[in-house]
Amino acid sequence: VYWLSYLIPRDKKTWVFGSTFGRRFADNPKYFYLYVNQMKSDEVRAIWITKNKEVYYELSSNGYEVYLLKSVKGFFYSLRAGVYFYDNYSKDICFSLSGGAKKINLWHGIPLKKIQMDNKFDKVRHPENLLRKLYWFPRRYTDEKPSHFVLTTSAKLIPIFSSAFGTQNVIVSNYPRND
Repeated sequence: VYWLSYLIPRDKKTWVFGSTFGRRFADNPKYFYLYVNQMKSDEVRAIWITKNKEVYYELSSNGYEVYLLKSVKGFFYSLRAGVYFYDNYSKDICFSLSGGAKKINLWHGIPLKKIQMDNKFDKVRHPENLLRKLYWFPRRYTDEKPSHFVLTTSAKLIPIFSSAFGTQNVIVSNYPRND
């Protein structure tokens, strides 16, 4: 399904947001979503995609555009959105439908410890043998697709984020939740 999703035309003005594997309305995607809805709603259609019915009811009752992933509209907008904003992986929204979308990782912290690919003790990213590599393949496949862009808070963190996330496209800015 992931590779087939590349065939669907993307709408650059439709942005989908998600956090914490689709379970929460939180962190940097939350605050950027609120900002886009308040300040850029005439330029961009911001949609929150969630797997959590409580998040769905909270946002919809406050007038925000939100869809459950396992609904027709959730599926449709996940497939058509031109941009994915998330704080962990594209599966915060829907990895399987993200092919062809720009993926922007707003991350959720600073590397006080080794993170992502730099964490040599992570058995998922650095399996000790072929059997473990095969065992963790499905998770690695959905976790490790590089984001097109990753957000960090300091130019000094660019090499760390580049290494950890496997991208040269590191954006330096304040985190939305702090602004």
